[in-house]
Amino acid sequence: MSIIRIGTIVAIVGILAIVLGVGAFFVDQASYKTPLDIAAYPSAVPWGLPQSVSPTQRNIYFQVPGVDPAEVASYYQEKLDEHYAQNINNPDRERCVRIPAEGVFDDSLTSNEVVPFQFVCVFGRFGFNSSQQTTVYIQPGLQNDDPAKNTEGMAVVQYEQIWQP
Repeated sequence: MSIIRIGTIVAIVGILAIVLGVGAFFVDQASYKTPLDIAAYPSAVPWGLPQSVSPTQRNIYFQVPGVDPAEVASYYQEKLDEHYAQNINNPDRERCVRIPAEGVFDDSLTSNEVVPFQFVCVFGRFGFNSSQQTTVYIQPGLQNDDPAKNTEGMAVVQYEQIWQP
């Protein structure tokens, strides 16, 4: 085989590798142009329609009847461990955080409109100059005289999703 043939084959393979690499890059970049979807808690019921905040941000709400918010947070911790492929024994792993860590917000003691505490779980996906993020807020339901807003006895889950334009 001549050097010219070998050089031509190497050039064709090199050009093909570059074209495939550029194509894969654009496919990857396009995947950041949609929300990062996280599976909802198994018995979660959608609460209203997704609310668009901007062309690249939306909020989605769920009600989880009869389930303690800590149990819902445990489910999302499992999802967080799967998402980041984390070892559950690693003390430095990403975690769902309870705010406040103990007790309740002071304002919740005097108002039925302030949640006593919440759990926050942040799911992210980051690439070259691109990102997607879904922040999951888990709160205990609040009593309200309006039946459409009464969430007493359930957990309320909010997805705050942000993605690339």
